[in-house]
Amino acid sequence: MSKLYGEWAFIWEALTPDDAYCDEALLYWSLLNDGRTTAIQSLVELGSGGGYLAQHLDQPKHLILIDQSEVMLALSKKRNPSAVHLCADMCHADYGHRADAVLIHDAIMYLTSREAVAACLRNAIRQLNPKGRILIVPDLLKETFFENIVSGEGQIQERHVHLTEWRWKPEMDGNAFKVAFSALMRHAEAVQSLFEVHEMAYLSYLEWLELFNELGLRVHQIDFMRYELPRELFLLSLQE
Repeated sequence: MSKLYGEWAFIWEALTPDDAYCDEALLYWSLLNDGRTTAIQSLVELGSGGGYLAQHLDQPKHLILIDQSEVMLALSKKRNPSAVHLCADMCHADYGHRADAVLIHDAIMYLTSREAVAACLRNAIRQLNPKGRILIVPDLLKETFFENIVSGEGQIQERHVHLTEWRWKPEMDGNAFKVAFSALMRHAEAVQSLFEVHEMAYLSYLEWLELFNELGLRVHQIDFMRYELPRELFLLSLQE
């Protein structure tokens, strides 16, 4: 398990303002409910992390948050005390009942092959209500990838933290890319550091569409005059 999602998970608390995902959550909730005769009653978020997005959803009756990190789930429980939290892999998690909606945010980038993404979606489809929807929000597509460095800093209790994220593409073909995380934490006069390189992956727009078609998923057209999208996303339902 990555230390950034384990013993250093506190760093995300310091770097994430309470309202960081408010607008996104409202958008995604609106999209998932658009055109439905009844509002969503059960929603599953795969790769929910610290629950920063889920806390801003107009929470349904059944909210299930799934992540591989017990530490991240512990952080999420503070924000989403009424939600069910499950520590499980996105590709094999058993929700316990059929959901009206499945949301997969940027955690989808950690599935490093087309096969893994397909396995994740098959698992979601298996536990989706017939009229349910799936919303996938990848960080980027193959067409929109660019090398980038971003930094952020913050404070939690008496710990000051700084995180730099450097994304780049290795000199080889394929869908994989690297993200290097460099973190500094200062408590009083003591300074600690952490460096990790994570492997992630992307698909092209056409690869996504081909995969959806193979799995029997229909892509919804989104009214761009009504919704201002922060990034590429896919709103899906089962083909009739």
